[in-house]
Amino acid sequence: MAATGWRRALLASALGGALLAGCGSSGSATKSSSSTEVTPAISAEDGANTRANLRTLATGEETYFTDHATYTSDSAALARSGFKRAPGTDTESLLAGVDGAKGYCLIGGVSAAGPWFLYDSKIRGGLIPQLFGQQSAAEATCSDPNVTDYQLID
Repeated sequence: MAATGWRRALLASALGGALLAGCGSSGSATKSSSSTEVTPAISAEDGANTRANLRTLATGEETYFTDHATYTSDSAALARSGFKRAPGTDTESLLAGVDGAKGYCLIGGVSAAGPWFLYDSKIRGGLIPQLFGQQSAAEATCSDPNVTDYQLID
């Protein structure tokens, strides 16, 4: 069976390839493969920093869960559990949505306008290999229908 688009992207990620749809120095936008939305181009460095912050935030969620048997979208609690943004990434928008002890979805925007990455705790590997042009599209892709209230993480 031929690999679908997300499988190819996941394979590229495992092999160290860039997953940045439309990424390049031209600054042009490209269409997302799963919808008709336009995803802005970003630099490889900006994309890598956003993904790194999402992974660090996921580690903070898991640490918090270990201590409290539930997940949180509280910035201060996540900071106490070890979450700290990568240096120079304070313009990123990071949001957390939780479903108690069942799971969470994290959304990271390279800027307040996006594009957006999604980390889904119920998906193996967590980080979804797709860029989203809108925050609402990333939220809608979260596999947990009970995650609906996303909180901004400072």
